[in-house]
Amino acid sequence: MTIETLITKNFAAPDSTLPPIIPWPLTDDSFRESDEAKLFQEAEAAQAVLPGTLKNPVATVKQQYRPTEMVMREDQKQNTKDQSLSSKKYLGNVNTRGFKSQIRNLPGRYNCALWITNIPIEADYTDVLNAIHEGAVASLHLNSPNEEFHNQAAKLVFKEPESAAAFLRRSRDREGIQIKHMRIRATYNRFGYTRHTKPWQSRVIHIEVPVTKEFVNIWNWVKYFNKLCVHHGTARYVDIGNPERVVIEFQFARIQGQAQCCLLAIEKEPVFKGLVKVTYGPDPCDPEAYSPNE
Repeated sequence: MTIETLITKNFAAPDSTLPPIIPWPLTDDSFRESDEAKLFQEAEAAQAVLPGTLKNPVATVKQQYRPTEMVMREDQKQNTKDQSLSSKKYLGNVNTRGFKSQIRNLPGRYNCALWITNIPIEADYTDVLNAIHEGAVASLHLNSPNEEFHNQAAKLVFKEPESAAAFLRRSRDREGIQIKHMRIRATYNRFGYTRHTKPWQSRVIHIEVPVTKEFVNIWNWVKYFNKLCVHHGTARYVDIGNPERVVIEFQFARIQGQAQCCLLAIEKEPVFKGLVKVTYGPDPCDPEAYSPNE
């Protein structure tokens, strides 16, 4: 019996097919409107939730681990969406810890940060990350178009400056880098970041869980993460050769404020002790470190 069969048997309809990669949403509503939500209807109907105090995930998460400032702003009627568009520039959040650690006019040989433009409006985080093959990513933030700029832009920060330089070179060669058939443009970001100082960290986390409907239901984990941080990414199952346990790989858009936040919260959650193991995983943007068949 394959791991897909085991998982499908435990939480999805008997005749459903488990996709290898499952994109997860920013909000509950967007997930419920998606095709992927159909896979989890049986678990939702059965009210299969993570065990113990996680039957009240909002209260539990706020007691055990402090949510990020971005989530608290979202809880306050999504104040971040009220920013004015009058400045004819792509907008960013100047209050984050990451913003405050930037270095203005950092020389390219030290700079891990790039500014990417001409990203199609319909592209999402996964589309951008799938175009990156130069090395592990520390963070990716997409900026919506405004009155002057008709496409999206992004700040892309690698863990290593050599990766940023390689991506920049590829963007400028004859073929360039295309996202949804549109060639993007890249330059060094004038507000730079130096090399990531914690090499063991990753935007990817591996959660090893028992093969039961409560734990293998990705939607349960998404709801748990929603109380911790605003997040973007994809998830997939990794067969570890144990019919009673499986790894769920979550690929976030950034380390700080997403992957790190969720990993620490899981480690601190008392009801997960002895049941759930969480570690950082290799980044698929680094082809030397990542194997999709692991």
